[in-house]
Amino acid sequence: MLKKLQYFAISSGFVLILAFCSMHGVFAGGFSGAPLQLPIKIDQGGTSAINGPNALRNLGSVSYQTDWGCPGVLIANTTGGANVGGGCSALSSNTTGAFNVAYGENALRNVVAGSNNSAFGTAALTNNTASNNSAFGYQALAANTTGTENSAFGYLSLNSTTGSGNSAFGFSAAQASSTGTRISAFGYDALALNTGSENTAFGWNALGANTTGTHNQAFGYNAGSLLTTGNNNVIVGSYPGVAGMVDNVILSDGGGTIVLQYDGGTGNTSLPNSVNLSVGGLDVLTHSDITTGAAGVAITAGASPFAYTATFAGSVAISAGTVSSVTLTRAAVVVWSVTASNEIIPVRAGDVVTVTYTVAPTMYQLTD
Repeated sequence: MLKKLQYFAISSGFVLILAFCSMHGVFAGGFSGAPLQLPIKIDQGGTSAINGPNALRNLGSVSYQTDWGCPGVLIANTTGGANVGGGCSALSSNTTGAFNVAYGENALRNVVAGSNNSAFGTAALTNNTASNNSAFGYQALAANTTGTENSAFGYLSLNSTTGSGNSAFGFSAAQASSTGTRISAFGYDALALNTGSENTAFGWNALGANTTGTHNQAFGYNAGSLLTTGNNNVIVGSYPGVAGMVDNVILSDGGGTIVLQYDGGTGNTSLPNSVNLSVGGLDVLTHSDITTGAAGVAITAGASPFAYTATFAGSVAISAGTVSSVTLTRAAVVVWSVTASNEIIPVRAGDVVTVTYTVAPTMYQLTD
């Protein structure tokens, strides 16, 4: 509750003083103690500048400017509209940029004509000259100059970037990313050293050592943390990866042990740690019943191309050998075709599986 209002007037173009005395130590705006003085400038454009002898010093007729800081905030502003600055030198270079919000010492300090930026934290977006960026945290997006559509939340997140379309959430997330574009980093040190593009990391130190690798996705604590230059990998779980691995899809457990791996370079899918994978109660690797150990029906491949007609519904498993193509024909229509071995093909009675090869594969029909 305000006890007394001193010196109040409204007149276009004049600097006014509002001095409030407290009752029980409570002041408007959350201040207490000594009386609060608010230098306010209201011009014909509806602009207000609050606090600081140089606040909005060069402001022309623009709308909705507010400064809550020390000298230098929005000091160079001329025609930029709808900007909010709080903190020493926040938005101090802005002249024509509009719809910017900066809270923190040197936040958005060097933006001149950029618009639609939000910076919260000391030196957040301090070197930015572009538009449509958001930074929350100490030096978040601090090195960004021309990059656009970036979002950074956390201490030093995206601290070195000049790329565009990046998102980083967490302490040092994508900290060293300089030219990378369209990356997403969520978690402490996720993509911390990244310079590659189109990478996605979720989890503590996920893809933390990646430098030039591109098109990688890692999900989990420490996922892909040893990957540096590899490309086109997907890692789920805590498997750290190998520096230059390429074209792998890996499912691992929380301790980093691989459960399932697909190698795009060879076309092979493997269960490197003897995990049982079954179809219709039959182990895919041993072709035996996982309960009784009874084997599936072995198929002896004839001359290539070899056509096998399924005698009952189930699956045809094809492994090993050197296979160039596999097709599934149902009612005289080819309904499925691949150019790799190590396949499990669901079939109906009467379906025809045709295998073209140079070295005969191992084949079994498995029951449902």
